[in-house]
This record gives sequence, structure tokens and C-alpha cells, in this order.
Amino acid sequence: MRLKIELNDNSGILHMEGDLTVHQADNIKSALMRALNSVDMVIVDIKESSEIDLACLQLLCSVHRTATSMGKKIALSEHCPQPFKEISALAGFQRSTCYTDGCLWKSQE
Repeated sequence: MRLKIELNDNSGILHMEGDLTVHQADNIKSALMRALNSVDMVIVDIKESSEIDLACLQLLCSVHRTATSMGKKIALSEHCPQPFKEISALAGFQRSTCYTDGCLWKSQE
């Protein structure tokens, strides 16, 4: 797995490549929190990820709640790989209506 943070003024992009699984959860969480502690808005780019599991989805959800409580924002990049779309839909994360500001799981389709 490779993580790269690009910071621009008050926003940043966290590029995550490779396996985004429970085995990488600590590294993913650390990178997300470093990015959130540096900027007010973080875009998570997972388009180059090869495997994503439920632990990663739960971690993204948790970090989103943390960001909201910090008065910051986190969002997924527009281009999500098919495995991400499939696992998030099968796990019940994707929805058409959300009641949370900036919900990660609101379907764009």
C-alpha cells in the first residue's frame, strides 16, 4: 500500500494505492488524521486501490464523523473503483438520501 498526501493551502488530497484492508487500517487512519490535522478539507483518492474491505469502509465513516466534529470536511474523489462501489453497496453503505452533511455514502448516480 502507498499513501501520498498533497496539501494545497487549506485543502489536500490523500492518494491511497494498493490494498485498503484491515491489515492496513492503522496506516490509513494515521494518514487520514495527519491530513485532517493539516487542512480543513481532505479529498480521498482511492482510484488506484486494488482491494477494499469492510474495515476500510468503517474507518472512512469513522474519520468522516471525526472530521465533522472538528469542523472539517472529508470527501471521496469522483473516480471510485468498481470494487469500492460493489463492497460499499453490498455492505449497505451506499444510499440515495443522507441526513449527515457531506455524507460519504450518498450515491452520485
